[in-house]
Amino acid sequence: MQVQTKKILINGVELNYIEQGKGDPVVFVHGSLEDFHTWGLQIEPFSEHYHVIAYSRRYHYPNAWVGDGTDYSATLHAEDLAALIKRIGLGSAHVVGHSYGAYTKNR
Repeated sequence: MQVQTKKILINGVELNYIEQGKGDPVVFVHGSLEDFHTWGLQIEPFSEHYHVIAYSRRYHYPNAWVGDGTDYSATLHAEDLAALIKRIGLGSAHVVGHSYGAYTKNR
């Protein structure tokens, strides 16, 4: 199933994400050398029971590169993640992170 990419303005940058399913929200956070496409094989099965969101973190494809990257940090990505959850209106959410994405969610 092809899912339409959406865009959302978070902390001054536009982030691309995909959203599918209904139920408790689950947000997938990719690692350092990846983007939201990393979660492609998980989206469909999880969306059968959950409201799934997978987004590309700041400075990752297909997002536009905004700034010089010197602010790249787990803290900044955690702030973006928190703002995304709030902006989409998820309330509380399960967060699944891979590699650096797992580090981001613990900030």
